[in-house]
Amino acid sequence: MKNTVRNLILSITVFALAFVLAACDYLWGPSFARSEDPSQPKELAFTSNGDGTCSVVGIGSYTGADLVIPGASPDGDTVTAIGQDAFSNCTKLTSVTIPDSVTNIKSNAFDGCTGLKTVTVGKNVKGIGNYAFRDCTGLTSVVWNAVNCTAAGLRTSPIFSGCSRLTTVTIGENVAALPGAAFKGCAGVTTVVWNAADCAPVKTIPNSVFSDCYELQRVTFGSSVVNVPAQAFKDCSSLTSVTFPDGVRSIGDYAFSGCASLKKITIPNTVTSIGDRAFYGCTGATSITVGTGVKSVGDYAFRDCTKLTTVNWNAAYCNTINSPIFSGCSGLTSLTFGETVSLIPAFAFADCTALQYVTIPEGVTKIGARAFENDTALQYVTIYASVKTIGSNAFFSCTKLNTITFKGTKSLWNSISKEYNWNSNTGRYTVRCTDGNLSK
Repeated sequence: MKNTVRNLILSITVFALAFVLAACDYLWGPSFARSEDPSQPKELAFTSNGDGTCSVVGIGSYTGADLVIPGASPDGDTVTAIGQDAFSNCTKLTSVTIPDSVTNIKSNAFDGCTGLKTVTVGKNVKGIGNYAFRDCTGLTSVVWNAVNCTAAGLRTSPIFSGCSRLTTVTIGENVAALPGAAFKGCAGVTTVVWNAADCAPVKTIPNSVFSDCYELQRVTFGSSVVNVPAQAFKDCSSLTSVTFPDGVRSIGDYAFSGCASLKKITIPNTVTSIGDRAFYGCTGATSITVGTGVKSVGDYAFRDCTKLTTVNWNAAYCNTINSPIFSGCSGLTSLTFGETVSLIPAFAFADCTALQYVTIPEGVTKIGARAFENDTALQYVTIYASVKTIGSNAFFSCTKLNTITFKGTKSLWNSISKEYNWNSNTGRYTVRCTDGNLSK
């Protein structure tokens, strides 16, 4: 009898508990469960815009550390903005993921979130306000997926100002434009993973994308990259290594200017254009290899690479050079040409004041105007019989020129079209042909 009563009481208790739980679920629904799960972000504070969209304006009662901002509010409004100071000084946050619905992150939105370690920026963000992530001193990694963000802070108020531990930046594959000052002043960045296929910084902002990232050491480009934008890594003075994937077609103006720690520069065969001063002032570079596909090189592209000793030039037909691209490369002593080269471009090797020996290989048909102008140490030149034209001022002011070895007869040498002042101000020299010598 006692067992029967005990079992009856137990059954009634279980039934009553189940009833209470069901009632709680009915009365409070999913929000009841959420109140026990701090990882759910709908406890945030939202302000409706009255048009089906809303802004996140505060952390509300959310107590989690890994914040994934929802794409919609509990009322169903699409989240399109993160308000000014919305999460300012929320020091317990460790990660933030901004959804693709957001188009605007306002000023100081995450200012002072000192515990924040990772930030992922959604693909539809178009604008980011001043100091949006300022003084997030624990931040180490940013994944930037914003496809066409054209405004991010000002030169005087960069969005990651004071993020002293930020070391790694990953640029998403579909990114088409980066604001010019996006990572300005992130002095601790050591690694950039660049997956953007065809990206250019906003032209109206003169600062480079990673300007003043003095600790940046390594840049890795994804296989889909076709364009390295202008000024992208300008003055990243600790950058030691850059590997371009096959597929890159252009390197923009000043892209690596002032990268004084680069040791070796190799331009792949797929590149067709190198911008103005692209590698200007890379004072640590000792060797440069130019691929077969280069058609144009901008003004002073490799100027003042003062430790440069070796250039391997493979560009088959580079016909657009308008200035001495190796001017100021006072240590350049070795110059070799690939077997596919048919044109020595105008101005290409002018002002290389340490160059003593040059061999123009079989297959080259023209030595461009001013190609070796002012190479004041040049003494010995070998020219193969395939050359048909020597441009104006090609060897102008090569004051130490002593011997030209021509791999053909005197008749062939005399038949070469030699343009105006091709050998002006060279002094006396001997042309050694296969059937005898000629003298100036």
